[in-house]
Amino acid sequence: MEFLKFTYLLITIPFMRMLALLVGPITPFNRFLKERLLFEKRNNEPGCQSFSEQGLEADLGVHVSSEGELEQVLPIVRRYLESAKKVELIFTSPSVEKKIKELYKVYPNSFRYLRLPLLKAPRFRRPFLWVTTDHFIMVRYDFFPELLLLSRFCSRFTLVWATLKGKEYSPFSPGLFPYRYFTKIIPATESDQNKMIDLSLPVDDAIDFRVVQINKRLQEKEKKLAVYEQSGIAELIKSYPRSKRLVYGSCWPVDIESFSKVMIEKIKNKEIFVALCPHKINDESVDQLKELLKLKGLESVCLYRKDESDSEKLKKVSSELKEQEQGTVFISALPGRLCEFYSLFGNAYVSGGFGRSIHSVLEPYLAGAFVFCGPKTHRSTEFDLVKENDDQAICSFSDLPSLWTLVENRDSFNEGKCNELIDLSSMRFNEMIKKL
Repeated sequence: MEFLKFTYLLITIPFMRMLALLVGPITPFNRFLKERLLFEKRNNEPGCQSFSEQGLEADLGVHVSSEGELEQVLPIVRRYLESAKKVELIFTSPSVEKKIKELYKVYPNSFRYLRLPLLKAPRFRRPFLWVTTDHFIMVRYDFFPELLLLSRFCSRFTLVWATLKGKEYSPFSPGLFPYRYFTKIIPATESDQNKMIDLSLPVDDAIDFRVVQINKRLQEKEKKLAVYEQSGIAELIKSYPRSKRLVYGSCWPVDIESFSKVMIEKIKNKEIFVALCPHKINDESVDQLKELLKLKGLESVCLYRKDESDSEKLKKVSSELKEQEQGTVFISALPGRLCEFYSLFGNAYVSGGFGRSIHSVLEPYLAGAFVFCGPKTHRSTEFDLVKENDDQAICSFSDLPSLWTLVENRDSFNEGKCNELIDLSSMRFNEMIKKL
């Protein structure tokens, strides 16, 4: 097996480098490649300096691709940094660049970051030369050969939030090969854990680190909810029975089809309170939602990012919601508050299930809301985790106009099970940190 693993890297790494050279000449003419190259060229920033250039070694190394993966591993990274330990992080997607640079501002002496060089790779910025730690963590997938090469230099090579969801592997399946490089694998769900045990992978107890991260945000929710409290919007929402409050998380235009005649009448009669939190919060996206609501005969009021510090505008939005004769749909286009905003509602519809895949269902579940989502759950281990923990707390459906009927007829669920999940995840997280 060791020979096969070495041979695989010996073939794939030169192939990837050759591929980068071949696409080089067309880079100026391809928008994606051009933007990627500019992104990678920013690796000359001070925060990208390897600890080795200072004669230092990191205590932990991490690779993430997306924002969701960063959220998963952030509790570990913060625990290390808060303990004055050094962390180096490699990331693939520009979507996480802002958060990572903000982390560097807080911990400039103990945190380093590197954009994964896929097109432009100066020798001193190649991962296996840049990384100094003996313990490296990868999150979920994106098994780039140069990252797997780190397993040859790190005695501890860990994979977290791992899943085999939607995949059927035998012990000798080629798709399982990258998993063989890891010395420890921490699966996302118990279902994944059982599959990995059957495949003889070096698996540990299942844990979704997002539970820890989301719980931390909810414990500190007052700061993020302040704008709703100060404007009186939160007071208005709370004036409705919790079961009569529905929020659309990461809403897309297609979701407006869920506004049935019965639901529209209840909104107009102020029997229920409905809020939309758009996935895209630019003016064009918000205006599109407003127009679609208008076609349904519904008025809407929106709170934008620019309104946060405008007390007069906040009062105006609040008064429009309260004083109009007919009920009005509230659109919240404020960034970075959805997780906390969920806590004001008894029901949450999580979007994406009638598109590519559902967005986060853990956030509304841990915030105490009953969760509804579309049928595209095939990529979501969060959906599996909620189902495993409490099958009565989430509902996947395939007919958008039936949403309000489902809300009215939903079963009650045991919020105590949510707390059990938080306690179990916190315990496993603390145990895992001790072993890292």
